[in-house]
Amino acid sequence: MGCIWESGGEFIKGTFSQKGIPLAWDFVELAPFGEASGSPAGAIDWITGVLDAESFNAQGAHVVRGSAIKIPLPNDSIDAIITDPPYYDNVPYADIADYFYVWLKRSVGDIYAEHFASEGTPKKNEIVADATCHEGDRAKANKAYEKMMQTAFAEACRVLKPSGQMVVVYAHKTTLGWASLVDALRLAGLTVTEAWPLDTERPGRVRAIESAALASSIFLVARKREGTINGSYEEDVEPSLRGIVRERIETLWDMGITGADLVIAIHWRSSGLR
Repeated sequence: MGCIWESGGEFIKGTFSQKGIPLAWDFVELAPFGEASGSPAGAIDWITGVLDAESFNAQGAHVVRGSAIKIPLPNDSIDAIITDPPYYDNVPYADIADYFYVWLKRSVGDIYAEHFASEGTPKKNEIVADATCHEGDRAKANKAYEKMMQTAFAEACRVLKPSGQMVVVYAHKTTLGWASLVDALRLAGLTVTEAWPLDTERPGRVRAIESAALASSIFLVARKREGTINGSYEEDVEPSLRGIVRERIETLWDMGITGADLVIAIHWRSSGLR
């Protein structure tokens, strides 16, 4: 439903090309036994390909469904954490997830009854700065996001081993969005030691056309902070910061990173000094 044909790439474009379901006067379908992009055969090939590749892995995996604000693991037990947290106020994730939830509940709800007990996706503990969840109060929504994000990062810090690393994938154009993430990491007892921008978006996507949308996401590497002593910004940080920013601009520019991506990447590459 809502799928359209992308003539520029000759493929079916997904329903969620933006943050919601756009109004479409028509829709496109493929022959169920065809081999074009988006066909059932192609979709199944992706799944079976992963299963074939992982069938030789003797380690296996243990998957647990839980909440980031209350991780069911002991202290200092995890070597690495990779997380792609909600991007502040960018997307109403739970609302959009309802689109898939209702159909999954119809198809496999009786098999996984504990996961489909509610009418829709759980929204009470969703970490998102959505003013509509707080009677239209933007300030209250921002505060709720910051508090819950700090709780989630504190939990991650708790289960992370002293030598462990946490990778946070994040993208947001506003300083307010980044400031909220910075404070959450800092208050949780973590410090950013490295940051790199990686291309994660297709250049021709709807969101990127004629806009200043980020073409990449920043991958932040954080560790548990050791000690509680803070240095002087004027004496310890600023002198080194000037040289690092200059070097980062030249390096990232040579890598083809420009615009909003360049500004955000430079900020985070230099933030490890703080």
